[in-house]
Amino acid sequence: MAFLEDVRSSLKYLSDPSHEIWVGLIFAILCVGLALTGLIRLHRSSQKICPLGPCGAGPSQISEQTALKDSARLTIAFDNGPSVLRQDGVRCYHWYGVPAVAMDWSSRKVSKPPGYMLIFVEFTDPTHTENCRVRVDDGSSDARVLTTSSTGAVVRAMGDMQGKTIDIRFSKDRIVD
Repeated sequence: MAFLEDVRSSLKYLSDPSHEIWVGLIFAILCVGLALTGLIRLHRSSQKICPLGPCGAGPSQISEQTALKDSARLTIAFDNGPSVLRQDGVRCYHWYGVPAVAMDWSSRKVSKPPGYMLIFVEFTDPTHTENCRVRVDDGSSDARVLTTSSTGAVVRAMGDMQGKTIDIRFSKDRIVD
């Protein structure tokens, strides 16, 4: 019985609105503290993945550690899905088709013009990328390299790539052909 009387007296103590506010504030502070602790632990435990050794290695350190390869090439045919025709100096690639939508506000009709494709290329070894060329076999698509580094590149090809072949080249020297 003494236990029930203690619980009743505690509930009477919380019946005052100011006490409820204080209990709520203390609980909120504890929850915010727990959330901050989780964010701090997440930030400190995050790992940086650097394919060329220690993180923060600049271009001069990369060239000292390993010699850059002279060229890389990736040729992909998009017939029934992508198929690699040539893959020299490229470890892997990923492609994503990005659809486009256009809205004619006067007629309230939606059309689907051709979108674009992003191709992410990862080189087998660090590679020179001073000279690069992207060519689509029929020449009807606008394709270009968006960004490069010694470890990979991002290529964008505008339009529908179904039934087309794209040739992506990177080289230390000028690309002729």
